[in-house]
Amino acid sequence: MKRLLKAVLRIGLLFFILVNIFVIMHAYKFTHFVTGHSRLIRSTTQLSRPEKIRSLIFGVDLPRPVQRQVPAYSYRQVRIASNATLDAWLTDVPDARGTILLCHGYGGEKSSLNNYAQQFQKMGYNTLQLDFMGAGASSDNIVTIGYKEAENVKDAFTYLQSKDYSNITGYGVSMGGVALLKAYSDHRLPFKGFIIECPFGSMLGTVKARFDIIGAPAFPMAHLLTFWGGTINGFNAFSHNSVDYARNVDIPVMLLSGAKDEYVTLQEIDDIYNNLAGRKMKYILPEAKHENYISRFGPEWLREVSPFLKGLSVGAQP
Repeated sequence: MKRLLKAVLRIGLLFFILVNIFVIMHAYKFTHFVTGHSRLIRSTTQLSRPEKIRSLIFGVDLPRPVQRQVPAYSYRQVRIASNATLDAWLTDVPDARGTILLCHGYGGEKSSLNNYAQQFQKMGYNTLQLDFMGAGASSDNIVTIGYKEAENVKDAFTYLQSKDYSNITGYGVSMGGVALLKAYSDHRLPFKGFIIECPFGSMLGTVKARFDIIGAPAFPMAHLLTFWGGTINGFNAFSHNSVDYARNVDIPVMLLSGAKDEYVTLQEIDDIYNNLAGRKMKYILPEAKHENYISRFGPEWLREVSPFLKGLSVGAQP
């Protein structure tokens, strides 16, 4: 009986070690982009059987986000010191009402926000489009899904202040929105307000959503991925929670999301919204998924965002 018990314990221990090695490889690849890997990620239905097996065992190589297009408007390239050397595009407009700091999402880079920046410029705002660490022309290849990117937000804000830009509003999509919330929660930066699209509620929740999309059970793999994703990058990923950050955000916030978003639930949006400590607005686009809203819903987006921004500019309640 003792021999059998020892054998079971050895097998159990071996299984535990192998599962964690498997998860560590996936967590590493989820938070580290591959430089020079230009091949587009294909749908799992397009992969061959050997490719599917390799991806299941070793994870998927994620190409480092690179600049896809150049703006049609004039801009200045600036470099900002942070936990990485950050690259950004700065555009000035005549008689500006203020400045918008634009923050992209996971797997994105600053040119993915060109249409947003152009619209903000038409509304009378200077824009700073920021490449987070590991993206675009910024240094490093690491992404922490908004955790360390919050330091990038702080340093970009400090840069703008040092150049005498004022009335600064933060715009962020998905991970970029979470980074804004965390940056304010950590540093109480004097932003005028935030416009945030489709932010996830927590790191664990967004990892679970990936399992839901492929129809796989989330427990315990989502918890292990969250643990190792944070551990590999030096932070507690279970504490990376937008709902907690929202409790410390007492500036005006406009929160937007899509009713058909496959990655962020409306419950997550409600939880963030309900915990925001300052003036707030919420708008749900009925047909939107986790996507660039201006590309498909430009007039609807402008109708909701424009009054909010005007209210910030004159200091009125939006």
